[in-house]
Amino acid sequence: MNPMDRSIGLSVASMFWWPEVILSIAIGLVVCGIAVPAVLNSRESQRKVMCQNRLSRLSTGLAAHESAYGTLPPGVLWGRFQYDAPRTTYYAKLLEVLGEETLLPVAGVTWCSSENEPVTSLPRPELLCPSDLRGGAVKNNLKCGDQAMTNYMACFGRTMADVALKRGPFFANSGLDLNRVERGRASLLLMAEYITGTPTDLRGGLWGDEAGMSLIFTSLPPNSLEPDRLYPNPRLCDPQNALHNNVRANMPCVHGDGYLTDTAAARSHHAGGVHALFADGRIQFVSSRIDRELWQNYGVTHPESAAWETASLSDQNTGHFHWPSGKLTSSQTKGE
Repeated sequence: MNPMDRSIGLSVASMFWWPEVILSIAIGLVVCGIAVPAVLNSRESQRKVMCQNRLSRLSTGLAAHESAYGTLPPGVLWGRFQYDAPRTTYYAKLLEVLGEETLLPVAGVTWCSSENEPVTSLPRPELLCPSDLRGGAVKNNLKCGDQAMTNYMACFGRTMADVALKRGPFFANSGLDLNRVERGRASLLLMAEYITGTPTDLRGGLWGDEAGMSLIFTSLPPNSLEPDRLYPNPRLCDPQNALHNNVRANMPCVHGDGYLTDTAAARSHHAGGVHALFADGRIQFVSSRIDRELWQNYGVTHPESAAWETASLSDQNTGHFHWPSGKLTSSQTKGE
């Protein structure tokens, strides 16, 4: 064959080969553009199912406690003042019912005491949602030692003010008889998801008895852009730290008063909402766009009676538990 003819043949072949390569690459990019999001969506769907199943297990535990004792577990056990010993939460009884190692109330000993660290530091992977995991399974809480994290927290009302006034499904020093909820169980929120924050803050603490540490509220809607108002300890959440106070990561926070106005919204890293457990046993994925008033009312047993800004707490009947006069001082509380 003439060398010139061979050169022409190669040129013609090349003309047809390059368009085929470009077309193949384009098709591959289109396929990847379709397949990768589909795979990611499938994985998130699997994670959501796992999150729901883990909340369902807690629902079983609450139902077992109600069957055995006639009430929900006490939300928190405090002494005369907020944050007084023994400072154990509903998780102590709930984990006991589920057959897991737990805390036992001891006079003068709180969840933060070194005597309890073998239990409080125990990782609880079954209480973590795989869609989060940003904060880790255990964080160091300085003088309280290592502390396990959770993504599932009980509802204590609309703000911290409702805890002593027993307006929410969980409250201080006794448990709610669900049969006495006049408006029915279907409209009462028991638990919902919350975030574990970052490795350097304390949000998500399993054993803590503060907003954002085993306590959530309904004054803010799920995944609210408004910040959680948390106990004024920068270890819990530092509003000046851009990693802690991160709206884009669904982790906004400011300091509350450590007293009445503290609140933490239900939060998750799912798109568009949170898993929530209601008192009738159903688990529902609640939209972040839910009507705000409806969501707030889910957090209290008698919404029609709640002038819930609590202008005159001293006039309310709170049983044997007493609020201090004025804001809590460091001598009255040791919020971690």
